[in-house]
Amino acid sequence: MKAQNRNILLLYDNALSHKEGEVELSNITTARLPKNTTVLLQPMDQGHMETIDTIEWINEAWNAMPERVLRNCWRHAELHTDRLLSVAHILN
Repeated sequence: MKAQNRNILLLYDNALSHKEGEVELSNITTARLPKNTTVLLQPMDQGHMETIDTIEWINEAWNAMPERVLRNCWRHAELHTDRLLSVAHILN
């Protein structure tokens, strides 16, 4: 970053593992977040990770589904292409 003449602001919370002033960094400014503000400023701490995990789980399950299973489901539902096309024509 120094070669590109870029500056960085690194924000961190008050976790015990985050030591202050141990390393001097060029072109990097560090700032500690105020106590008890992490949950307000970091939305992933508010349960969004659970939603993302669920979406990933659904995606993995969908991608693992064999094509023959999907075709079989459509065949048993008796939703044939000609019927779907006639419904689409009515709606448009």
